[in-house]
Amino acid sequence: MAGFQYSLHEGRFDKSGMVSFGCPSCTQPIWAKRADTGHEVKCNHCGAEVRVPDISAAPAPANRPAAGGKAVLPPPRAAGQSPAQMQAPKKPELAAAAAAPVRVAPPIDEIPEAIVRKAPDAAGPERPRRPGRPAPLRKGKPGERPEMTPFDSAHLQVRRKFPLVPLLCVLGLIAVGAGAYFLVLKKSEPSAPVIDRPPPVAGATADEYDEAKRILEMFYATWSTPSMIVPHVRHPEETRPRMKAYSPPPGESPKIATVHRTTVPFEVGGTKFLRMRLAQEDGILRTAIFERTGDGLLLDWESFVGYSDPSWLQFYISRPTKPASFYLIARRENFYIYPFSDASEYLCLKLTDPGVTGEVFGYAERESEVGKRLSKLVDGASRSGNPELLAILKLRFAESGRENRQVWIDEIVSETWIRSGSAADSQEIPEP
Repeated sequence: MAGFQYSLHEGRFDKSGMVSFGCPSCTQPIWAKRADTGHEVKCNHCGAEVRVPDISAAPAPANRPAAGGKAVLPPPRAAGQSPAQMQAPKKPELAAAAAAPVRVAPPIDEIPEAIVRKAPDAAGPERPRRPGRPAPLRKGKPGERPEMTPFDSAHLQVRRKFPLVPLLCVLGLIAVGAGAYFLVLKKSEPSAPVIDRPPPVAGATADEYDEAKRILEMFYATWSTPSMIVPHVRHPEETRPRMKAYSPPPGESPKIATVHRTTVPFEVGGTKFLRMRLAQEDGILRTAIFERTGDGLLLDWESFVGYSDPSWLQFYISRPTKPASFYLIARRENFYIYPFSDASEYLCLKLTDPGVTGEVFGYAERESEVGKRLSKLVDGASRSGNPELLAILKLRFAESGRENRQVWIDEIVSETWIRSGSAADSQEIPEP
């Protein structure tokens, strides 16, 4: 380059108070503070320890080539040779080149910015960065604005263009306003009219639902004298003696709380029935079955109270080995213990009476006709969404049973709570 040239080993003062000189090892320019004169600093390029020369006391070099002259380059560093060995070569012919290198480089102001960035006045020199790597913000003097790179400036413009906090505030206000609007709109809508009479339900008309509810309320009102509802039960001539002989469990005088609106229609032997659930005030759920006739509904009283002889409570206490029929709610259970400990041999069902006064565990051999049929019935009820099976079963206690709640299931009298024929079939009626 034409113009002023200087040796890389010759230092000069920058107006910022920094000293620039060339590294004897890699010939790259080094910046150092004036206070570091006489101390060793590390080259930012090759890592060699270089002493900062005293430029003010150093004489001007005598071997500076003329403008346009050719520079004499020092020999390249051998493989494995450290910068210190390069500064103090063993060969005499290299010592002279190391002592007085004459490579000429342009002034620091004329070096392209891609090679080295000129540092701000108060922040000192900045080492070159890798291509494509953004430079961080540099701190300047107090009160001065720090230097910014194009990368930092772009980020600042994005932050100014899309402020985060105000944007979040605006979105929050929009959400609150929308919520308040929909809340006011919902309150202003007219509410649906209250209908005293329930709408038609599944399997039954509204009139049938009203009639069934009226019969049940009448039954609970005359709980201790059930003969009052004889005109509203199935087979009244056969059921009347049973009502007189029936004695409710001690202390039982429940009250009806709710009659469920969902009903299940079914048919047995060509006769149509309607099954519905109701809840008592004591929390017990009962199932009521009505026969659908041309004159109205008739309650199946036996299944509703769970009538049997002996009663469920007497059977539980006396533990007879003679089979007896009961209206039961059956569901699968895994209570395998004592003589029925083999789950692969026995089918276990949890059995409860309609009034939920007690429960036992019934067993049947899986390979027997009763066991296969019961397993099929329980699985069918589960697939229909009802884990409970309503059936009439014959039970007896085992002679060698060690558990007073384990019974044998001898026979399936009916797959539902409706007996085939009249209500007195397969059931002895005690004399009134």
